[in-house]
Amino acid sequence: MSGDVIQLTEHFALRRQPRPGGDRIACACCGAVKLTDAFWSHLDRVEQLRADVGFGLRMTCGHRCPKHNAAVGGAEQSVHLDFATDLQPWDRDADKLAVLWAWATEANFDGMGLYNTFVHLDSRALLGRPAPARWDRRTQG
Repeated sequence: MSGDVIQLTEHFALRRQPRPGGDRIACACCGAVKLTDAFWSHLDRVEQLRADVGFGLRMTCGHRCPKHNAAVGGAEQSVHLDFATDLQPWDRDADKLAVLWAWATEANFDGMGLYNTFVHLDSRALLGRPAPARWDRRTQG
């Protein structure tokens, strides 16, 4: 395997140069990622979720450095500053997004947010943050 790709789990890899439309485990602007115990624990849970839903998932955001977090309007104390995952079905199918949300709810992630095109999941309790946290930020239209 190339030094440009590190396979982290069966379905998720860390890439020096992410493919267009591919996973964004590391920060999109600088390539940083924190490989902590919390990272590995959360990624294992995401891999299990991928197996449970039975279809491909794309991680649109994982770790963010403070500069990138500010640039995208992230919360000042965003869990993405450590590690969180924004996931969507590879084919962006809305029905599959609903399935993903249902399975994530069953898996009881510490932080869960529902958006129009993705689901945010995190393991905030591993970082000493209050849990659970749930939100729905879908917009009409």
